[in-house]
Amino acid sequence: MVQAKQYREDLYFLEDERVRQFLLLGPQEALLLDTGFPDSHIGRLVEELAGGRPVRVAMTHGDPDHTGGLGTFGECWMHRGDWPMVDSGLQLHPLAEGDVLTCGGWRLEVIEIPGHTPGSVAFFDPARRLLFPGDSVQQGGPIYLFGSHRNLDRYIWPGRPGWTCFCPATTAAPSAPTISPKTWRMPKPCGQASCRGKNTRPCPAPPTRAAGPRFITQNNP
Repeated sequence: MVQAKQYREDLYFLEDERVRQFLLLGPQEALLLDTGFPDSHIGRLVEELAGGRPVRVAMTHGDPDHTGGLGTFGECWMHRGDWPMVDSGLQLHPLAEGDVLTCGGWRLEVIEIPGHTPGSVAFFDPARRLLFPGDSVQQGGPIYLFGSHRNLDRYIWPGRPGWTCFCPATTAAPSAPTISPKTWRMPKPCGQASCRGKNTRPCPAPPTRAAGPRFITQNNP
């Protein structure tokens, strides 16, 4: 049975002792992150907590223990990499690195963390210093990276633009990496054609993307 635990005035944890979902509340709408197992039957509790507000759903990834309740809502925002993992009858809206989901005072930046699934993402609110990472970041627990759609290399090396390639072929050791909370980027690539370490693989090229974030609001999917 799913139980609601209020973390703060505008945030509920929804727990069934297996997985956890999050309900964010704004003055005019609510935003649900993940939907649990099919037998979690999360819809009624979400409707009660939302108090008549329309509810949008955003997914950290497409595993069935997180997408099981999607049928109740009929549509969601999800990274395209995980679309093949869910019911084709759902209305799906794309998420990508740099998108911003808004809900009242919430401003969730989308961060791609592929590996656990091809389209795993985290949602980060810089002002509240809260990260909702799905199954891709854990504290005191395992991160499952075995199975048909898991990819350990992608998890270790997601290929973000500007990240350093720690390549032994470089003449000088790179400086210690630093991650800016504002950009989530590391220093420039080493420029080598391939990584010549124990596991050889190409240095990834930065993905192309239009300048500026895409804001996803209730009226602008």
